[in-house]
Amino acid sequence: MKNIKLFNKILLSIGIIFIILTSILFLLGRINREGYLSKLSIKVDATLQLNNIDIETTKEMFSSDDKLDYSLLTNYIFTNSNISKYSYDFRISYYSKVFKNSDIYGVYLNTNSLPDYVSDVQFKEKGSPFGILVSSEIIKQEKIDSIQYFLQIKYHLFVIIIMSIYLSIILLYKFGFIIIDFIKIIYNIKLLKNINLKNKYLYILVIFLCFLIMPNIIYKVFYDKFDHTNYENRNFAKKPEFDLKKLDNYPKLYETYFNDYIPFRNELVMMKNLLDFYVFRNFIYNKGILGKNNWLFFDDTEWDFNKNYYIGNDFEYTKNIITMKENLVSFRDELKKRDIEFVFLICPQKHYIYTNYMPDYLNSIRKTTNVVTDKLLNYLKENTDIKVVYSRDELIKYKDKYQLYYKADPHWNNLAGYIAYQELMKEIGMNYVDISTLSITKTNLSIISGAFANFVALSKINEYKYDIEYELKTIDNKVDTVIPWTNIFIIESEEKNDNPNLLCFRDSFIGRMGYFKYDFKHSTFVNLDLFNPKDMEKVLNDDVDIVIFETVENKLERRLLRTMPEYTKEIKKINNSIVKTNITIAK
Repeated sequence: MKNIKLFNKILLSIGIIFIILTSILFLLGRINREGYLSKLSIKVDATLQLNNIDIETTKEMFSSDDKLDYSLLTNYIFTNSNISKYSYDFRISYYSKVFKNSDIYGVYLNTNSLPDYVSDVQFKEKGSPFGILVSSEIIKQEKIDSIQYFLQIKYHLFVIIIMSIYLSIILLYKFGFIIIDFIKIIYNIKLLKNINLKNKYLYILVIFLCFLIMPNIIYKVFYDKFDHTNYENRNFAKKPEFDLKKLDNYPKLYETYFNDYIPFRNELVMMKNLLDFYVFRNFIYNKGILGKNNWLFFDDTEWDFNKNYYIGNDFEYTKNIITMKENLVSFRDELKKRDIEFVFLICPQKHYIYTNYMPDYLNSIRKTTNVVTDKLLNYLKENTDIKVVYSRDELIKYKDKYQLYYKADPHWNNLAGYIAYQELMKEIGMNYVDISTLSITKTNLSIISGAFANFVALSKINEYKYDIEYELKTIDNKVDTVIPWTNIFIIESEEKNDNPNLLCFRDSFIGRMGYFKYDFKHSTFVNLDLFNPKDMEKVLNDDVDIVIFETVENKLERRLLRTMPEYTKEIKKINNSIVKTNITIAK
């Protein structure tokens, strides 16, 4: 009987707490707060429709080969005097770190605070920060400031709380005999002097509540003091929308989202990896290898390493060699029709240059010191006359004298890039400055963003905060130029106008081979990861004399089996078009 009365009092207390908490949240939310509208972007279709302009007809005016030139279309909208209404996407952004759209609150705009030129506002759903506005003026600024918003508690929060109370009742009823001692402790505390400081259950309860509540409070209050950087080179999961029709996947999707945004995520990952690094001397991680002298290597085919190939299990690679050769020949032949010289440039992996830094557990089971690339090179040498540059042996010659690759990144530095560039010039038959005549100076340790160190959240420890770079100078003080990671990058040389023009299909390794501007009149660098093959005609023109197809060796299969055939197909189309044009002219 006493227990029933106690349970009733507990439930009454929970109900009172629920009402008080809800009231506080409601009152705090109703206060008008200042924010701003950000991510403003023109809605082309909606703008045309607002001004009674035919959408399809207008788009056809700015389309070529079934591709819409969006920049020309938007320019038409902004310069057309007949257009007086403009539709924009936007989102509400906040100055407050706490009072904003969240799992608890939905956000609502105070439309009276909007500028006079905004005539209508609609939201994608109630409480969402994302919406559409109609403006009588072109909005040139990046944000609309000094807008006001208020918050309302989301209805599903009530459902969750009520369900929690319901579950609490069941737990109290079914398992009251387990937790009754804890309840009595709290129930019997009427004044501070009545607290029994020797009661261990009291300490357990307080510690448990602190661990449960305090981390979230600390994280919210000092949010700006913690590291929120995405080091993993991937997009974090988006918060899934709750849909009764898709409940099967919702828990899994929400768990993924929760894990990506859990409080103290980077700090926890760093603590775990520091333990692996300093104590266990091995990463308990499926994408990383800790080598000797603290060198870091990827254990991931996407990031430049295939463990099976390293130890000699390369059956899949071997069976594709014939197809890779045929694709190279087809690519070369299409270029040959235009009198363009072709060179295939393979950049060695860090693992095959600095094998001495690979861990013993891998080197001990390695079946051969040859690399899988050798099989392709030998096959190409025996069956084709394709020019291939693979500078592994030359890099190995210098690897002990200089550090040629970054310690915490898969890429080589500018010195290794020059060694490879020298081998490339030899193969093409062009003059070059021999490395023995270069002035090579190890610079002050430069801050390097090591991809793997970032991946395991260790880029801030002293071991990986800095890395070695070199300053290279020729007799006439020519220095290298970093080739940026963009879709298409062009370098014009003003020194030697009689030199050939270059088109280079490249990945990130070309970035540290920055001497092209001294030896080529016009150099175009096309990013293999960003380039659309259908744009081939934009880069392959009549002025091109030499084409280089460069790839890091770990991605040979992907590039030769997937990318190169697509490029060949587009070049063939261009060649066929030229032939048809010539036939028409001849007639």
